Amino acid sequence: MRVLAVIPARFGSTRFTGKPLIKISGREMILRVCDQVKQCQSVHDSVVATDDQRIFDCVTQAGYVAMMTRSDHETGTDRLVEVVRARNEELILNVQGDEPFCDPSHLDLLVNRYLKSGQDCVMATLNKPVLSVEEMQNPNVVKSLVNQKDRALYFSRACVPWPRDGGIENPDWLNICQAHIGVYLYQREFLLNFASLPKSSLEVFEKLEQLRVLDAGYQIYCVKVDKSAPGIDTPEDLIRAENWLKRA
Repeated sequence: MRVLAVIPARFGSTRFTGKPLIKISGREMILRVCDQVKQCQSVHDSVVATDDQRIFDCVTQAGYVAMMTRSDHETGTDRLVEVVRARNEELILNVQGDEPFCDPSHLDLLVNRYLKSGQDCVMATLNKPVLSVEEMQNPNVVKSLVNQKDRALYFSRACVPWPRDGGIENPDWLNICQAHIGVYLYQREFLLNFASLPKSSLEVFEKLEQLRVLDAGYQIYCVKVDKSAPGIDTPEDLIRAENWLKRA
């Protein structure tokens, strides 16, 4: 199956305007994402999906492919669908434009494991270990519960599952739950139909789009990796990313 990587990137981020074009050690963040995706052996082609001419020009002048999309999309998934309608690859890899240090080997692992064991699922995603109680209690860290066949049971911003015996001191807590990494692999036909699925009350409540998939009765295949690099949501994250890059 052919795999297309789509990298959504918009200029008007609420928390960090102009984020894709900020420079990390002298190179624009969106180009760092493109550099990482280019190293993936399982990806046949890639495109940056943007609604901003400045991002489009930055990407194309660096030799990468970009596509101008509508500016009124409600979600990044909607922007993804607009790109995919003009393509015919069977699998779509969604890599966020604010993940400049995403690991190409993790993206390849996601694709290869899905092709081997997960094709009965309409999509796949990545998880990593939860390393601390602080992460468990942080609502910005999305927690993922997975069954014994690596299919998602639920995603939540809350501390799930709650250990009745021992509370946060229960040593098994961190072994049961995983932290979600927002990288998705979709079957093309499912992705094109995703927007037509009714919004789930769980999705609206938790502000997590993947809950719409589970609530509609579909399965999500999960692949666990050992760790992930920092993404960038705020200006403060940029400082942490610069420090991480120096240590890497």
